[in-house]
Amino acid sequence: MRREAVLWGGVVVIAVGALLLAWRLPIGRPAPTADSPYAEMGVVRYKGAPQAPDFSLPTLEGQTVTLSALRGRVVFLNFWATWCPPCREEMPSIERLHRALGAQGLVVLAVDVDESPERVVKFVKDFRLGFPVLLDAGSHGFSSYGAPGLPTTILIDRRGRVIGGALGPRDWASDAGLALIRTLLEEQMSGGR
Repeated sequence: MRREAVLWGGVVVIAVGALLLAWRLPIGRPAPTADSPYAEMGVVRYKGAPQAPDFSLPTLEGQTVTLSALRGRVVFLNFWATWCPPCREEMPSIERLHRALGAQGLVVLAVDVDESPERVVKFVKDFRLGFPVLLDAGSHGFSSYGAPGLPTTILIDRRGRVIGGALGPRDWASDAGLALIRTLLEEQMSGGR
């Protein structure tokens, strides 16, 4: 009985978080939609969304990544922190997603929110992450998206528009997760949307 209550409590927390994400992001209200790849992953799909808020953040290697410079590519933007258990839970699936679809044009950016570079370097090494990890000292990038919590994932199309968002962990390398990102890559290649 207690386990069922805990499971339902988790479902309620994720549902409330998804609603908060849907209504707090400064990028426009989501249109109700039952798009199956998005719905299967619990990703809110944004119709006619404006440009993604731009940022320039340093990588662990000291280079700078500017989001707008990635226009023309599909961007999987994940805000996270090493102390966040749901972030730790989903990070291996993000790495598998990166390995599966990085060569097909997907850019994965993991933005660590306001932690020391030393702590993040250790995490990246322990989890063997191969995608760029950015440092958001002061949480300015995170704040520009109005995200209500961690982890938050934002999907950005080739035109630099926010087209989807999710609060909470997902198995991004699941069949449903891969199908969602493949659909996005294919739509964008064919000029759809």
